[in-house]
Amino acid sequence: MDVLVSAPKSDQGTEQVATLIRPHLEALSSALSGNYGGSMAHLWIALELCPGDADVRPPFPFRLQKRVRTPREVRVLGDREFFNVGSYSVRPDYFELARVPLHEVPCYLMTLLYESTKGLHGKRQLNGFDVEAFRSRFEQAIASQGCMNKAGSD
Repeated sequence: MDVLVSAPKSDQGTEQVATLIRPHLEALSSALSGNYGGSMAHLWIALELCPGDADVRPPFPFRLQKRVRTPREVRVLGDREFFNVGSYSVRPDYFELARVPLHEVPCYLMTLLYESTKGLHGKRQLNGFDVEAFRSRFEQAIASQGCMNKAGSD
């Protein structure tokens, strides 16, 4: 399974955060890609860094789609079709994010992304997907980026 964890868009107020987190998300995507069983071939997790979107809609819940065209925001993938794609978005508390010291922002956001994976438990669409193995690898990837104590224990 190919995993893409990204911050596809930001605004003027969060551009510095997006620039800071993107290399960490690229490393996380590489570390998480692998075989976890099940039919899902791609998992896209979008970190929402546009506070204005919070006024318009909630974060996107998890969904598994049989056929997907590349979203406009994820141009790095090119314009093509993907099959068996799971996707959802994660939105930080922007007030809390503003209080986090800049050097701690990557760990704060990666821990938030890790916590979001709890929501994958019990999803009917993920029949055969080893959520625990995925979460374990996610925690290891965070630890390898210096956020060991930040990931928390379940």
